[in-house]
Amino acid sequence: MNGRPILTAEAMRTAEQAAIDGGTSVEQLMERAGAALAEAAYRFAGPMDVLILCGPGNNGGDGYVAARCLAARGVKVRIAVLAEPKSDPAKWARGQWTGEVEALTAETKAAPLVIDALFGTGLTRGLDEEVSQLLSELIHEASLSVACDLPSGIETDSGVLLNPLHDYDMTVAFGALKPAHLLHPAMHKCGRLVLADIGIDASVEWHEIALPELPVLNPGGHKYDRGLVHALAGTMPGAIALSAKAAARAGAVIHGFGLEPICARAPGGGGCGAGAARPPPCAGAEGCHPVNVLPSKRSCHPCAFSLAVRVLLLWPNTQTGQKSENAMSEA
Repeated sequence: MNGRPILTAEAMRTAEQAAIDGGTSVEQLMERAGAALAEAAYRFAGPMDVLILCGPGNNGGDGYVAARCLAARGVKVRIAVLAEPKSDPAKWARGQWTGEVEALTAETKAAPLVIDALFGTGLTRGLDEEVSQLLSELIHEASLSVACDLPSGIETDSGVLLNPLHDYDMTVAFGALKPAHLLHPAMHKCGRLVLADIGIDASVEWHEIALPELPVLNPGGHKYDRGLVHALAGTMPGAIALSAKAAARAGAVIHGFGLEPICARAPGGGGCGAGAARPPPCAGAEGCHPVNVLPSKRSCHPCAFSLAVRVLLLWPNTQTGQKSENAMSEA
């Protein structure tokens, strides 16, 4: 089952060019991206005062469009620019903005919401140290922060951090996710990840793994109609906790966690890990201290434990799940 599409920087440029060749102008793509950025930011933060940081390229052009759309909703918007626009589409977007523009300097004051539209995909080198430090300070001082396509200072295809980065609260990707959105260490800087449809064809082989479509639960049923899970674990219960959490989210009933003790001191030597025959359950060998975990279950310390998971999901025969399709989706 396919989830959201993933495109490299080059593949994204190819997809955008295909849309342009098909009759969509760069300005139309920029208008859609900026409007989607504004929509996502407004849904996320509400009518919060915003500072939009615009760079000289098309990412900055998206920021100018977002500023115009947010201002039309009554949001108080400030724009701070690193440099004047250099690309024609960015110049067009700048011309559509009728408000004031300030230079991005050490004197720039933060706002409750900061949108980073300095640089997006395709960046190959880090920001200047002064700009990087200033950006981090503004993001740190803001209550919420949003990145336009990618936080400034990330290599699109590898997820490498090209300069120190503060954590963002949300990133709005356009057309398709980029590898950096899902790769360490960049993915931990992006925050909530939203994908906006800007009208390009992102039919590719790389996709997220989508959530499974599970049958709708019978509202008239009882807990045993939804499946029964018994989790049996040892002293390192991380894996069993993940399994139980997944089963619970799927609607199954968690029967309980249990520890099945296998004494490492029992005859046979070394326990199961030493290649010897599996020793019998601990019966209170010297040095072991039984602890009640569940009724009729005991654990001992220090002992080696077996890890076993028995999962039984009994899905009712009901109608299939419903699927919703939105122009904007988020993780």
